[in-house]
Amino acid sequence: MIQYDSKSWLASLFTLRGLYLRRIFWSLLFIVALTTLICLLDFTFNVIDIRLPLSEHSLMGVVLGLLLVF
Repeated sequence: MIQYDSKSWLASLFTLRGLYLRRIFWSLLFIVALTTLICLLDFTFNVIDIRLPLSEHSLMGVVLGLLLVF
């Protein structure tokens, strides 16, 4: 159990003690950098042209809704 001071909750919000964030920090940083690079390339050069019909979004909404219910 992590002990913290309830009067300084803002300081304990940003501590990395006992969290899994310390274990996955470098992987998470790599994914964020890769995603940022892909987005910048897409906005600058318009390389990726992905078009999805609206029916796929509706289908995913129904599937996620059923998943949340069960």
